[in-house]
Amino acid sequence: MEYIIGIDGGGTKSRLLLVDSKDNLLAVCEGGPSNINATSADQIKSVLQELVYESLNKTGLKLSQCISVCIGTAGAGRPAEKEIVRAILKEIGFSKKIIVTNDVETALYGGVDGNEGVVVISGTGSICFGRNKKGQTYRCGGWGHVIGDEGSGYDIGKRVVTAVMKSFDGRGPKTEMKNLLLNKLKVHHPEELIQYIYRNDIGKKEIASLAEIASEACSDHDEAAHSIIKYAAHELYLSAVTVLNHLEISEGILSTGGGALNKNLYLRQAFTQLVNRSHPLIQVIPMKRDAAWGAVIMAKEEI
Repeated sequence: MEYIIGIDGGGTKSRLLLVDSKDNLLAVCEGGPSNINATSADQIKSVLQELVYESLNKTGLKLSQCISVCIGTAGAGRPAEKEIVRAILKEIGFSKKIIVTNDVETALYGGVDGNEGVVVISGTGSICFGRNKKGQTYRCGGWGHVIGDEGSGYDIGKRVVTAVMKSFDGRGPKTEMKNLLLNKLKVHHPEELIQYIYRNDIGKKEIASLAEIASEACSDHDEAAHSIIKYAAHELYLSAVTVLNHLEISEGILSTGGGALNKNLYLRQAFTQLVNRSHPLIQVIPMKRDAAWGAVIMAKEEI
């Protein structure tokens, strides 16, 4: 039996879907990171090989029966990185159609269940990507937490901590986020936050996890929290409207992905309202399918 594989190569985990020619899902496997920007080629090969053979063990299929495989991973939009990942897949044993692309493109395919529309992602980082009816594409954001990622979970989480410290100094309004943050991190005083924030093992993911505090404080009508969410929504809107206008898309689907945007009701509402005001014919919806399924769709297109 012939089959197709789609892979979402993330920075913290990878997800593989194996489907038959009728879109029946036969296997789902998850493993470690396979992001070419943050993982060595040897590590990527090890992760992907483990995922592939786990899926084959689950289904009893052979690798030679795979007629098309697609992987979306950050950084793979550039030719050099794309060839590295392609070579890894060939070394694993894939011999037919091999598609390597950026993870935001597979997110678009999964988000709109096809290849036309716009996807805005706000997870640990943030990015926007779209494709119009002419096949033209445009990307906005996704430049990393040092110089970009506005409106992301990391951005919101960092601003939560900043707002708490400003309140402690007397430079900002009192905020319920202080107690929420101290309780979450199990510390007793704002000055103790310094030890947490600057510990060597604290990374983007841990800071991004603090974004939920802004959402929780918004339910208590917290001024500082609402200011953070309003800022984040506007930044995500700027990315979305830039892509929409550049591609001359005035109607259709704008799908949203990432925990910061889809799990934060206040952020999602504020973002949707901004889009609806300027582009009333654009439908803002959560991603219809995930990026791994988007990779499946792209793999099928190449058959």
